[in-house]
Amino acid sequence: MIKIPSSQQLKSSNSRFLKINFLSVMQLYSENFNLLRQLFDLQLLENDFQLISSKTAEIIHISNIENSRYSTIFNMSYSFSQPKENIPNAKIKIYKDSHQAEILAIKNFNQVKSFASLTRLKNLNNIKAKWELNLFLQRWLDYILANQYQIKPG
Repeated sequence: MIKIPSSQQLKSSNSRFLKINFLSVMQLYSENFNLLRQLFDLQLLENDFQLISSKTAEIIHISNIENSRYSTIFNMSYSFSQPKENIPNAKIKIYKDSHQAEILAIKNFNQVKSFASLTRLKNLNNIKAKWELNLFLQRWLDYILANQYQIKPG
């Protein structure tokens, strides 16, 4: 089971992004784009596909939601037999022209974290909410790369 770490846990485990400011959020967007590009060819996002870990045999589903000339929105989620739902389920937007990627929302069991929910329900300011979501994505992508996920042969 993957748990979304608290912002305090994230801050202590990743010194590159200790400051919560606009520059740090923009650096996370660029870092997330580069990590996704290391994981797979971004042109693959035109279709749905799967990644499989050579270490753990876990499968991640990638499904395209929207594709335009300058951006792509897709879902990325694990598929476990129990529960039947794909968890976590991250909605990610890639900006092709600026080489950035941001997480729009993440669902982890009964909890949904989105920019709107973090600013409204948790009273976080805009920068902190975006920082928290995108630092989670950066840590998850690091984990995926460390576990040698590759495109699952069709």
